Amino acid sequence: MLEGHDKTLLSAALACQEWFEPATDILWRDVPPIALSKVSYKRRQSYANKISELYFRNVDEAKFHAQYKNLKFPRLKCIGLDMVRLRKNQKLHLSQYIGPRLESFSYWGGHPCEDALERLETECPRLHDLHLMEPLELVVDAEKLRKFLTNRTSLKNLEFGRGWEYSLPKEVLTHVLTLEHLERFDLVPFLRPHRAREVFSTPNEFKNIRILHIRLHSESIGLLAAAAATSVDTLFLESQDSEHDVLQALEPMKKLRHLEIEYHNLSRGIELSEEGIKSLGTLPELEVLLIRTWTKGRAYYHNIRAPWLGDEQFAEFMSGLPKLQSLAFQVECNITLKSITSLSETHPEMYCCDLYGTFDLDDWAKSGSPIFPQLRRLAMDAPNLRGRTRASSTSLSVQVDRIIDIILRQLPMLEQLGFHDFERNVLADQVLEKYATRIGGHFNERQASAFRPWSWMEKNRKSLAVSKTGSDHANDMELIRRTGLSHIFDMTFMQSTRLRLREQSKGVTAENSTSQGQPAANLSQNVGKEEKDHYQRVVEHSKQSQMRSPWMHEGSDKPPVARLRSAGAMVKGKLLTTPSRMLKLILPLTTKDVNKDRKDVEPLALLVHPQQPLSYLERLIQSELPVIKNENGNDKIPAVHFRAQDLGEESIDPDHRGPDEESEDYNFEHSEDVKIDGKTERTGKLNESGEVAAPKPVNPAKEPDPEHPNFVRWSPSTEIGDFIRDAARGKEFSVDIEGAPEPIYVAVPSFADRTYYLRMRLRKTAKQISALADIKSECDKLAHKSAQRVAQGGFAVLVGWWGSVYVLTFQTDLGWDVMEPVTYLVGLSTLIGGYMWFLYHNREVSYRSAMNFTVSKRQDKLYQLKGFDVSKWDGLVEEGNRLRREIKMVAEEYDVDWDEAKEAGSEKVAKALRNERKKKQIAKDDEDEEGKKRKKSKEEDDDDD
Repeated sequence: MLEGHDKTLLSAALACQEWFEPATDILWRDVPPIALSKVSYKRRQSYANKISELYFRNVDEAKFHAQYKNLKFPRLKCIGLDMVRLRKNQKLHLSQYIGPRLESFSYWGGHPCEDALERLETECPRLHDLHLMEPLELVVDAEKLRKFLTNRTSLKNLEFGRGWEYSLPKEVLTHVLTLEHLERFDLVPFLRPHRAREVFSTPNEFKNIRILHIRLHSESIGLLAAAAATSVDTLFLESQDSEHDVLQALEPMKKLRHLEIEYHNLSRGIELSEEGIKSLGTLPELEVLLIRTWTKGRAYYHNIRAPWLGDEQFAEFMSGLPKLQSLAFQVECNITLKSITSLSETHPEMYCCDLYGTFDLDDWAKSGSPIFPQLRRLAMDAPNLRGRTRASSTSLSVQVDRIIDIILRQLPMLEQLGFHDFERNVLADQVLEKYATRIGGHFNERQASAFRPWSWMEKNRKSLAVSKTGSDHANDMELIRRTGLSHIFDMTFMQSTRLRLREQSKGVTAENSTSQGQPAANLSQNVGKEEKDHYQRVVEHSKQSQMRSPWMHEGSDKPPVARLRSAGAMVKGKLLTTPSRMLKLILPLTTKDVNKDRKDVEPLALLVHPQQPLSYLERLIQSELPVIKNENGNDKIPAVHFRAQDLGEESIDPDHRGPDEESEDYNFEHSEDVKIDGKTERTGKLNESGEVAAPKPVNPAKEPDPEHPNFVRWSPSTEIGDFIRDAARGKEFSVDIEGAPEPIYVAVPSFADRTYYLRMRLRKTAKQISALADIKSECDKLAHKSAQRVAQGGFAVLVGWWGSVYVLTFQTDLGWDVMEPVTYLVGLSTLIGGYMWFLYHNREVSYRSAMNFTVSKRQDKLYQLKGFDVSKWDGLVEEGNRLRREIKMVAEEYDVDWDEAKEAGSEKVAKALRNERKKKQIAKDDEDEEGKKRKKSKEEDDDDD
């Protein structure tokens, strides 16, 4: 009763303590694997006890197997393992998921698990579903697999996936046929003809398997039919070719109730023979029939054809299948609407009908009782109306309304309407569009979106996303496992038919009908505008399709002059940081427009290192630029300059002079301000002295940009990092290219942008350190307490020894004469033993060294007991300190105060990083002291020599 109300249960669990346990029992039945990893280590087992279904849906989730290896899942019933990708020496841990309550096990392969098959045999008495897309073991042991299939009598459903194509022994496959407890068998890889002869030859036959999904060549289907005639009643058959008559080969299987056939041969079309159709009509128990190509849709080439099949032959064929309730006959033949009408007479309880062909619906326009009162799903190529062709004047909207009125009257219970040709037939597309509006619902079938017009899918994207709940990888596996190939027939009818029944009860009158209530004489006989436009679009599209190749990229069929410049073209550069601490400069470089093609500005991305000079970046940009003409008409490479705003204490003002400056003014030609060694200097060519003024340059310098004042040119020898640090104060710099109409301004990243990836990695590392810090702190405390107890025990032993010596010396007859050598020997032995202990363990002879050794030993045992990985901890702490050091270096470059505690997240993380730095500093100091001592001793030895 509480299931399905997750939000209510979550609120109740958070608000009331009494509701917490029962609410989490329901909420944690089926959770993604990442949810369990976010729970703290201490509480993780309590939540693992509540999980009953666990599905690993992608390759990235394989890392959780190692994290959960020490957990137990006592309630787990279903486990789905997607493709696993581990390193060469890593081991796949699956034993934690295998328990006595496990009922379904799905494995998609990628990494072998050697002990899984034995555990499934001995520890899973309820296992009834086993799906192995690949073998569990690196080398398949046929005898071991046969033993498992024999002893695991609870197994009902078995599937071997594509990974078994070259690994499945014929002995195992033959043994599967004889298992009496197995009810369903799926064999995904194609079975080769010689292997099929070995498996299905007499006396081998199916004992108890009722549902079979198999892929065969057409010559092997007869052997299969003979072996499965007495047992199989549901067959999902995929044929590799059509060299032999598949339908005629299935004639011995009289017990079939559900038959689906798919043809995979795409090299040529498939021709159905009259004998094959007649043989298929001799299966009296058949209730569901599907015949189609492997493409699962209308491909317009290499389809299944039966040109000899007309209305009479179709009616005769259907008369031999009296119990048929669902028909998907995707065969190109010559049947008309009469065949569908005859089906309503011979099969009134039919709920699904899918046929190829364009049918005229005028014969259904007559009033009377509904033709198909129980039909839920109808699919055809396209609808049509006689007399409403392209030569008529009836508008498209009127035809659409008329067709929908006919469908609603004759098929009152219809919930799914599909047209295979809706993409090429405008009438079919419009009927689907308006039919969805009239009934106010959506298609409920998971695969039915193929019948929807693309315009409807674009408008209803959100509803499609919501309606496809459970379409993730794990549930897709479950759907395939339960339904096999019957995607069309397994439908969930959730849409209410009240709206359609209401419209049916109204009837069709002149007021509520658009075309049926009016006589034909009142209708216009001219060709409608919609039909003319549609015809022109189809003709134009067909001509263009003949001229271009389908594999070329989008837009290749347009001439260059037809492409217009995008209004959102990039006009400003960007400077970004990369995870590898490089700088990525994106410049919208323009090229010389030789022709009239209005192309978009193509941005150029350059990767540079902060320690490289600006001259290196200058050469990179010049290599991407076209040459220009100089004053003499010769080709030259355009010059590139970098400018940034000078925000120093002294602003650049040519009219301002300091008190200490000389009054002499130099007359420069083409003067400019250059940043050299942190100082702004004016450079240029001096004019000759005298009254004659310098000649006016051909290309006079442009006036400074008022929006970017105080921009100075930087020397090419400057490092890019120094240039970026100074330019970051002005938030942008410019790249001046000779011959370009305007400079390219580039946004400079701030400190937050420059360190974004570093800070994100530091936060991620800090979270991992925080999760392990609690375990480490607990283990360290217990280890120090244990060492203290050892020290206290040693003190107690010494006091006891002193007391015993006192008693034996003064209160017994032994006296000091005897006890003196005893105490001496005991003390000497203790000293020798302690010295040998320090010598064996290579330790300094001190109390601190012994205590550190005791603490270290106890820590190692506790770390193993708690599952604490010391190497992982050391790596995380080292990584955190490295990231902190790099961020500190960038902060010094930008002259900002960086709050380390904010990125670390908690004090325990900062403390762990700080302690590690202290340890490294102490070790470094010790090494320096030892080095100094060795150096000093070496110098003394040299002096002695």
